[in-house]
Amino acid sequence: MQLAYLMAKVMNDESWTGGLLVTDQRGLPVDFRYVEPIRPTRLQRVIYGGALKRYLLLDAIAGTLLKAANTKAGWVFTSDQLLLELEGSIPARFVALGCDGDGPTMALAEWRKEGVGKVAIQVTPGAPAVTLTFNSRDDADTETVAAELASLAEKLDFTEPLNRVGEALMEICHNGTD
Repeated sequence: MQLAYLMAKVMNDESWTGGLLVTDQRGLPVDFRYVEPIRPTRLQRVIYGGALKRYLLLDAIAGTLLKAANTKAGWVFTSDQLLLELEGSIPARFVALGCDGDGPTMALAEWRKEGVGKVAIQVTPGAPAVTLTFNSRDDADTETVAAELASLAEKLDFTEPLNRVGEALMEICHNGTD
């Protein structure tokens, strides 16, 4: 099974970029794609208004990356809950990652439900648990997804590759690609 890591972000110069890293089940890269930085013009900022971020993240960046990649990922881990709206664009479950710094440390792969479509899972021993948000129909679906992700957490820290995407985007934007 492949895992995908999708990130879209604004850079210091107010340009937007994004990347999609696809890994195998061991976390080794299979494919990496990115969008060259997009700097909205003043006119675009005026015309799009409050919808600019939504357009950039969902259409110009993430939508473009998902269409270009030939991924067979079972999971797409994202950096922004807004990207959960893309579920259904490919046959994968989308999960937004967050930090649960307030929660107690649990055993590796242990999880607790925090609501429909929201769980905390311990993926790294001794570190704060990770909060996972996903589209869910009900409590039973939430528990099924949590159990699958906990099983995945027993084998690898499935959150770490998203950090690699962020670092790669910083490298691309600041130093170019050699």
